[in-house]
Amino acid sequence: MKKALVALIAIAMVASLSFAADEVTSVNVVGFNKVTLPAGKLILAALNFDEVGGAEVGLPIQLLVAEGSLSGGLNQIGGDNLLRWDPITQTYQTYFLFNSGGALPDWDNKWFKVGEGGPTADRVESGEGFWIRSNQGTVQTPTFLGQVIDMPTNTVGMVEGLNMVGYPFSSARALNDTDLGNDGTGGLNQIGGDNLLLWDSDSASYITYYLFESGGALPDWDKKWFKVGEGEPTTDAIALGKGAWYRRQSGSMLWTEPSPYTL
Repeated sequence: MKKALVALIAIAMVASLSFAADEVTSVNVVGFNKVTLPAGKLILAALNFDEVGGAEVGLPIQLLVAEGSLSGGLNQIGGDNLLRWDPITQTYQTYFLFNSGGALPDWDNKWFKVGEGGPTADRVESGEGFWIRSNQGTVQTPTFLGQVIDMPTNTVGMVEGLNMVGYPFSSARALNDTDLGNDGTGGLNQIGGDNLLLWDSDSASYITYYLFESGGALPDWDKKWFKVGEGEPTTDAIALGKGAWYRRQSGSMLWTEPSPYTL
């Protein structure tokens, strides 16, 4: 890789398949990222990988975290939870990690959507944010793993209102180095401009940013993200594995992000 992926350990995997006299070789760069989940608390996470060798972007929920890095139970109270936001209905979809202690071995360590009777087949998209809720009394370290996102651009669709997002590539990225400012709608303050909200697990509170736009009066600051309470563009970053809320003030939008690295 010409540019390092922040906080990512990547391994080049080369697979060769022979068909008659022809040989087909594929190279997939895979990696993993660990985040800390405090006991009994929530973290706002995001998917920054694709399925290894998969034709679709993102991952099946069953492959979202490494087995053993979260804890299962018989229901959503006992097992750790995954909460996905539906931007159309503006409501949550809740999943829990099942574990029967060996009574139902085919279902152990599988994710179930609440209200359904078997392991879910749902997928999470790269660049999608979600909550992980611990129902355990000890600190855990969810481990995300998959194929490093390898495409010239990636897109994340958003609707008016609240959307849960993450950086749509396998790296951290300074907020004002993303293309999000060019795709969003700015204003003079957090009421007029689109908002981005990052969750601070330690304080159990949000850090709020807004997209600034002066209409040309302050051109060096136009289309820049400001942290609420600060007087100049932020230098903060969206960390690998971290999700955020994006509050779209009006209408739908498409966040089109160019790749920050070359594989």
